[in-house]
Amino acid sequence: MTINEKNAPVVILSEYENGLALAKKVYARYELYGYVDKDKNVVIPFSFERAHPFKEGMAVVRKDGKYGYINTSGNLVVPCIYYNAVDFNEGVAHVFKDGHLRKNRFKGFIDKTGEQVIKCKYEGSGTFVNGLYKVINGDKYSYMNLKGKLISPFIYEKAYDFSEGLATVKLNDKYGFIDEKGKMVIPNIFDCVSDFKDGKSHVRILDKIFYIDKNGNELKNEESIDSEHSKRFMKKELLKRNVLASQMPAFAVADVWHKNKSTLYPWLYLCLF
Repeated sequence: MTINEKNAPVVILSEYENGLALAKKVYARYELYGYVDKDKNVVIPFSFERAHPFKEGMAVVRKDGKYGYINTSGNLVVPCIYYNAVDFNEGVAHVFKDGHLRKNRFKGFIDKTGEQVIKCKYEGSGTFVNGLYKVINGDKYSYMNLKGKLISPFIYEKAYDFSEGLATVKLNDKYGFIDEKGKMVIPNIFDCVSDFKDGKSHVRILDKIFYIDKNGNELKNEESIDSEHSKRFMKKELLKRNVLASQMPAFAVADVWHKNKSTLYPWLYLCLF
């Protein structure tokens, strides 16, 4: 949606959160970001080089090339001192400070007052989910809790966010599930899996596709996966093999999946990477 303010177009960029939407004011050679209410009134002036929508009552903003956080009143509660910053989630936010080289940057987590609550010496991705954050050391994955402690050694080849209290991990080229304490509660015996939803997950072992519960038991009484599903699955596997054989880059694989997701099951995406 576009509105006009003093003859300069203003574009609304997000849904409303805490009654405010992110918007940008477009000038001839640059743009500035601010926030408007549901009546399209400017509540927080267009004074930021970059900005994010509000999340948990805080929004990332950039001034003079550095990032900080404002509250819904527009007050800068965390100064713009960070090289990069991520949205708040579960009360903490991931920030990067100092150095253009990744290895030289301070990285850690702050609370909503700007105080450092967790120092993180590992690379990570995403945000905290169920109080756990996915971290990487070299080419192995683990999870860190809100106290900055690892719940497992760095042993996993792949790791995914928690869903219904369990997370998919890949170990020895097979998928399994760990709980929030880091215990492998469903063994890594599967070739493909989906996240748990409504207490069940799609899994595959060789050519057999079936459902399991959170104890790893096969749900024999569930509605069977039809042959059309299996055909789509095999089509996905064939795509995977062709991609690997051609050494297609990962972004191209993702693009192929995206274009075919209307006909291919999204949960099979886990099998590609």
